[in-house]
This record gives sequence, C-alpha cells and structure tokens, in this order.
Amino acid sequence: MNIKNLTKSVSVLACGALVLASCQSKDVYDESAKAAEQQAKYEQTFTNTFGNVASDQLWNTAESFTVTVSTAYLGVVRIYTSYPTAGGATYLASETLQANSEKTFNVAKPKNVETLYVALFDEDGAVIVKPVTNSGETVEFGDGTSNGAKAYGVRTRALTGSTFTYGSDAADDAYASSIPSDAKDVSQYSQTRSGNYYVSESTTGVNCWEGNCNIYFGPGNYTIKNWYTRDNTNVYLLPGANVTFTSELNENYNGNNWYIAEGATLSAEKISFNFDIYNRGTIKSKDLSLYAGAYIYNANTIEVTGEVAVKNNGAQIVNGGTLTATNLSVEGSGSVQNLETMNITEKTVVNSNGCGWQNDGTYTTGEFLYQAGSSSVINNCKLTCDDFKMVLGEGKMEDKCFKLSGEASIVCKNFAMGIGYLLMESNSQVAVSEKAIFGITKADYGVYGVGDDYAVFHAPTISKGSVTSYSAGNIGVQEQASRSQGYEVSYYGQLVVASDNHFAQGYSGQYPYYYVDEDNVKMYVKGESTAKVISISESQCHPAYNPTDDPTPTPDPTDPTDPTDPTDPDPTPTPDPDDPDEAQIYTVAFEDLGSTDDFDFNDVVLYVEHATGETTATVYLMAAGGTLAAEVYYGSDKLFSIGEKTDAQMRSQGNTSKFNGVLDWTMIVVGNDFDMSKTATTSQFSITVNNSGSTYTINPNEEAGAQPQAIVIAGEWAWPTERTNIAAAYSKFTNWVSDSSVDWASSITGSVITPTGWK
Repeated sequence: MNIKNLTKSVSVLACGALVLASCQSKDVYDESAKAAEQQAKYEQTFTNTFGNVASDQLWNTAESFTVTVSTAYLGVVRIYTSYPTAGGATYLASETLQANSEKTFNVAKPKNVETLYVALFDEDGAVIVKPVTNSGETVEFGDGTSNGAKAYGVRTRALTGSTFTYGSDAADDAYASSIPSDAKDVSQYSQTRSGNYYVSESTTGVNCWEGNCNIYFGPGNYTIKNWYTRDNTNVYLLPGANVTFTSELNENYNGNNWYIAEGATLSAEKISFNFDIYNRGTIKSKDLSLYAGAYIYNANTIEVTGEVAVKNNGAQIVNGGTLTATNLSVEGSGSVQNLETMNITEKTVVNSNGCGWQNDGTYTTGEFLYQAGSSSVINNCKLTCDDFKMVLGEGKMEDKCFKLSGEASIVCKNFAMGIGYLLMESNSQVAVSEKAIFGITKADYGVYGVGDDYAVFHAPTISKGSVTSYSAGNIGVQEQASRSQGYEVSYYGQLVVASDNHFAQGYSGQYPYYYVDEDNVKMYVKGESTAKVISISESQCHPAYNPTDDPTPTPDPTDPTDPTDPTDPDPTPTPDPDDPDEAQIYTVAFEDLGSTDDFDFNDVVLYVEHATGETTATVYLMAAGGTLAAEVYYGSDKLFSIGEKTDAQMRSQGNTSKFNGVLDWTMIVVGNDFDMSKTATTSQFSITVNNSGSTYTINPNEEAGAQPQAIVIAGEWAWPTERTNIAAAYSKFTNWVSDSSVDWASSITGSVITPTGWK
C-alpha cells in the first residue's frame, strides 16, 4: 500500500470485498509518524517475504453471486454450497418465498465452489433441488414443464396383473389314503400292463413301460434304484411312505401325475420332470428341474439343497407352503408363484421376456437378479433380499418393468437398477438399509408411483453408478464418483423418495442427472424417515415406515408476500433446532503491527456466521495471538477487548499454540441489516491496537493490490500456530499473493490450529 499522507492513518486490509466493486477510502485513527513508519516497514517486509501483490487482489476467498428464484409454490428457499443431506450442509441464503413470487439473491459464494444448489422446501419438508453454476441465472420451481407423469398416464393407470394363469392344489379326494384292494405288486405289471399296482418295500426297480397305470407307495421305507414309466401314469405316496431315489428321478411324460400325501416324503439326488406333482408332504432333492409343461403345487414342504430351475415351455411352480433352495432360476416361459414362504439362500434369477414371477407371500433370497423384462414379474407382498438388481433394457413400460402392487414391499440391504421401470402402487415400499445405486443412461426410465396415493422409495444413501457387466445370471452395477453422460434415474408420479444422502443433481446438459416430476414426486434429502406426507403401518407385506419430524425449516403460510415487511412479527422462517444445516461462516484474520516478521495472521481471528435473508450476523472471537492490547469493533460497536499479555500467556490463552477453549465463544449478534455480500458491511469489522500508548485501527482492505493486515476466508479457517508464517502453514499462499484466482486455503502443509467441535 502506498503511503499517501504520513499524518493520516492508513486503511490496511482488503475490504473483505465479497463483491467485485471498489470501496470508498476511509481515514483511520492515528496520525503518529511512528505508526506510519511502522506501516511502511510492514508493507516492505510483506513484499520482501511474499513478492508483489496482484493488482486485483482484495484478500478474500469469496465473490458476489446472484441467482433469481421464481416459484409457483410456497416454500423456504435455501442456497447451499453443496448438495443438502441429512448430515447437514452449508447454506448462503435462507428465506421464505410465497407461491407465484420471485426474488433475486445476492450471496457471497466461496470462490472454490463451482456449483451452488438452490433448494425449495415445501410445507411437508419435501424439497426440489436445482443446481446453478453461473451468476445471474434464474431458477424456476413449478415452471410448467413437469408433465411426464401425465404423458405416461401413470396416475390413473392401475397395474395390470400377470398374463399367466397359475394352478392350484388337487382336490382332497385326488390324494390316496389307502391302496386299492385290486392292486397288484408292481412286479406283476407285465401281466396286464394297466390298472393299479403297489410297490413293496423290498422293490428297488419299477418298470411300467407302457404306462396306463396307478402306482401306490404305502407306509414304509423305499429305496428305488431304477424307475421307468410312460404316459397316463399316476403315482401316489400315502401317509407314512418314505420313498428315496438313489440317483435321478427323471420323467418326460406330460399328463402324468404324482400325489404326495401329508406325512409322505419323496427324496432324490435330482428330480427332473415333465409331469404334475401335487405335494402335501415333503420333497427333498439336491436339484429340482421342471421342463416342458411340468407343474408342481407345493402345499407343505420342498427342500432343495441346490437349484430350482423353471426354464421353458410353460413349466410352473406354485408354492402354497414352504420352499427352500440355494438358487432359483426362472427363464423362458417358465413361471413361479409364491403364496406362502420361499427362502432362496443365495440367488434368484428371473431372466426372460416371457417368464412369470409372482410373490403373494413372503419371499426371501440372498440376491434377486432380474434381467430382460416381463410384464408378469409382480410382487404383491414382501420380497426380502440382501441385493436387488434389475437391468431390463429399453422397451415399453408394460414389458420392461418390475411391479409392486399396493402395500407390497422390497426390503433389501442394497438396491441397484439400470434401464427399466420400477412401478409402485399406492402405499408400496422399497426399503433399502444400506445403499441404492442407479445407473440409468436414458431419460424416463426409473421409479414410478402409479396410484392415487404415495408409494415410498427410501434408502440411507442413493448413489449414481453404472452397469459394469451383464450376462445370463449376472449383473454388475458399480457406484461411480463421476459420470460423463446419461441420466441416472427419473422419478415420476405419486412417489416419495427419501434418503439421508442422495447423489447431487447435475445441471442442464451435464451429468450425472436425475429427473423429478415436480408436480407429483416428493423428495426428502434430509433423512429417509422424514416424509411427513405418508406413514405406513407394519404388516405381513411390509415393514413400518413412520416418519419423524423433518429437521428442515418449513414455510409459514401466513408470511406476507413481502417477507421483509416490518409489520410482520416473524418475517423469516425459524429453523428447527435439530436442523443440521449451518449458515456459511466467514473468517476474518488480522495481523497486528506488534511484529513485522511473523505474518501468522492469528493476532485476532473472528468467525462471522451469516446467511442472506437473515438480518443479523453472529460473531465469535476464535483466537487472540497478538502481544498488544486490542479492541474488536463492528462499526462503532465494541465487541471484544483483549488485554495486554506476555507472549507465553498469549500462546497458552489465545488459542494459537493449541485449541484449548480458553477464549469465550459466547456469540455476539451484530447488525440489523447485515449483508455479507456488501463490501461496506464486511469492512465494518476492525481492530484498534494500542502499542505503548500509540493506537491505530486495522480495517479490511479498501484498495486493490495493497498489502494486507487482515484477510477474509470463506469457511471455518484453521489459523497458523504462533509465529508460524502463513506461507509455511499454507503452501499456496504465496501463489495467491500474485494470483487472486489461486485456491490456497485448502493447501495446509504446516502447523495450524483446527477448531474441531468449537461451536
């Protein structure tokens, strides 16, 4: 800074200029030649230490940024420096806007933040978030372009049922309770080649080569090593019959029927068949494979240690009891209906354009993997799994979809979805306990609420990702930090989307990106259980979903159109005390004239907390490392007095050797029209230093290119330890001196004081 008048005290720090505007020069106290000489020495020493100052350097890390918000809805508008989450985010502005109103916000944006997020919270706590990257942009909420739900007719379209007709159990009298009196031992089949036959416990081979017979197993234990029958054969296992096939039971004669009565057991190494089985007993096998037109109705127990395969030509399983297996595969035109309980410990694969999978009971599996897409994949009750993955490819909504009927649920640890449609009727629920990943590369594909009331999709974390691999029985979906193209997901219809941490919204023409049907969808990004608009009680088909209080501020409908109206007793929204969001904090760090060679900028450190829309700021004295007595001012109001102390006292009590909590953090509220974006307001913070009876005042800089004795940093800045040069603590500080665009405040390489948990 050039000394213009030795009899005039000089303004010394950058205006804290948070706008790109010049400031009026202000005379400051002290006309002493000693002070002027000391100031000149400081400036020369600063230049010798750090080099020449850039001509546009105003010694701040924030800049003026304007955004106009136009809204068709009543809501609290907040402008964030990062995407809001349940963990909290920093906001620059907070204000209630009335429906059909418009307001321009002028905020002090940190220079190292490229994208701001404009969020509108409605009376239910739901939010619409839109990014802005350029000062002067207009953000519209309810702009009339959100017509996707109407175009698809999803609000009025009920989910169509399966195209499959599922079978039922045989009648009671179809099962045998005794062996007919005319039955012959099956070893005598060659005599008549038709009629009724029974199997003796000593029999190990059955050969009815022309069929046309009924075969009975009475109570007892049977070991069958060889088995052969033809068409029109019925096999009956009576109560108490335990029939074990030592190898594979394999029959390929559609029209044959097996009836396993309650109390009977059929066991085999593998069962492969093309006939009908009606089971009221127990079936045990390593593998169970249905082919051609095979059908099985289970009214009691099926235990498979390997795979159940239902793969072609109309093969069908209907489970009305308990079915357990390691894996289950449904392909081709095969179909599976669960009416009661199915437990697939490892993987369920549903992979066909024409198959059917329908759950009307409780279905549990390790991984549920859905490929290709079918109109007949429907969950009518509760599907529980570790991992749910679906990638169906492009096509019509009716074909490329997974359907959840009203009050049904998917309960999983992890959820992953590529291209396809997840259609959810009223009060249905997808409850993810760990993470959901969407990797959809086309518009319109995603999650739809298709009823008149809300469906709920909730997860602690909803991330963006991509499909990394795809083959029969395999889908790889991986979370990715960045994407160069493609939508990630679209949300349509009467749908609640709730999360603690949703991936950030992209901006127009850029990705990652999610689309929200603003007229209907309600997003909750401040907590997955905060959706006030809906509550679901626990039932057999879904867990309870009981929203808690939303921690975000909600609008006051009685707030006047002009929220600054002085007659309004409460012109601004009152944040919930549990709201984790915090207004932006700016640091003002002073270097007094007690020493001209340490440049530690810790002699007085202030945190100033303020958001546009709030008329006051809160000021905290964070450190006082100077050796001279000083007073801290906001305008003409004295905020803090700092007494004379020795170096040792200051290092122990001034929070410059360690953060020890000695200083009093009691907040001081200043201003009644405080605006951090205005240079004049920011420059009203000053310190007056007493150096052996000679006093002088240090203001934020009012002249671009001058050497600073105070700097303004956007954020909670960690100041250097006592007598640590700021360039030693921050490696890029010297670069910043000559280039005002350098992001230096994150380049910590030396000893600093980090005030963790100070508030």
